[in-house]
Amino acid sequence: MNPAERVMSILNLALQGVSLQRDPMDDILEDILKRKNTLEEIRNAAQENMKLRLKLRNSVKAVQDLLSERTKRLKLNEKNFQIYNPASLINIDETFEIIHRIDSTLQQEETSINSLNKHYELQDFIKSHYQIRTYSFQIKKCGEEGCKFCLPIRLPKDIFDELKFIPDPMLSTDLEHYKDFDDLYGTETKEFLPSASESTKEDIPSGIINNSNIRKLINCTICNKPRCIFSKNALNDEKKTSLEILLDNVIYICGSPIAPETHNLYKKVYIRQKIHCSSPIEAVYFSCRRLKTEIICFYCGEKNELLEPDDSLKKKFTTIYPFCQTCKSKGYNWPTRGRIKVRN
Repeated sequence: MNPAERVMSILNLALQGVSLQRDPMDDILEDILKRKNTLEEIRNAAQENMKLRLKLRNSVKAVQDLLSERTKRLKLNEKNFQIYNPASLINIDETFEIIHRIDSTLQQEETSINSLNKHYELQDFIKSHYQIRTYSFQIKKCGEEGCKFCLPIRLPKDIFDELKFIPDPMLSTDLEHYKDFDDLYGTETKEFLPSASESTKEDIPSGIINNSNIRKLINCTICNKPRCIFSKNALNDEKKTSLEILLDNVIYICGSPIAPETHNLYKKVYIRQKIHCSSPIEAVYFSCRRLKTEIICFYCGEKNELLEPDDSLKKKFTTIYPFCQTCKSKGYNWPTRGRIKVRN
């Protein structure tokens, strides 16, 4: 399950018995807003129109304040929820000024994992200071005397040397229980994700996963790979709008469901859940004609540094998927399908 979805049942309590309405803007701005159907379209319009951006921000402030106040009353494990303001453009600029001390080539729009992997100075820093897992992120001083990033260690060195990253949960030898924390602390562990190791059979009715049934694409928040949303029948205007609103309000991660059981599109639209961020792009994506798609690498989803297949490969296979230089350098083979049978 999408980690962001697990808390929804509690968050819904803050919305019970509440009617929300933003403050009106002037007629010209309201007319612009009426022509926009999704949050993405509204964001794009606000980026192009400074007045709309400022007025819209003021228009929704009362709603934000009300929701913030009600959400603060919620508790989980006897702890009140905390509310944080989104980062401002100034905050983002200041953050990148710090990041540029590590890697001056990183640009603000480079937020996907694949983009970050191409910045080698940043990757070297991550390897020596971070531990990144699917559900955790840890950072600590490397302890090296010559490090140009870490401040001097203030703890006694023998105590600092005992500080280790929190280990990954690991199954014991009986495969029914997890090992004790004390037995794992300070040892090398690997991330264990049982859900990612389960059967690859999807809980989707037969015949739905094909290129003619792709109705929409959604990008993973973490890896930025496009994933296909399917439905057996074409969506009418009402369902299209419902899907647009749904996608505007979901934080999608590879392997997550797309529509909750209470939604009107549940069991009407489908997305593969037996996938994860390391899974390649779905083959049906490349044969989709209903939607506008990009030519991207089969493995990583990037559209830069794509290679041109040679004639020998074209003579062997009926389908050759896009393939990039970065994935080739990692040892991946050229993705192909349908070997051509040669008659003697």
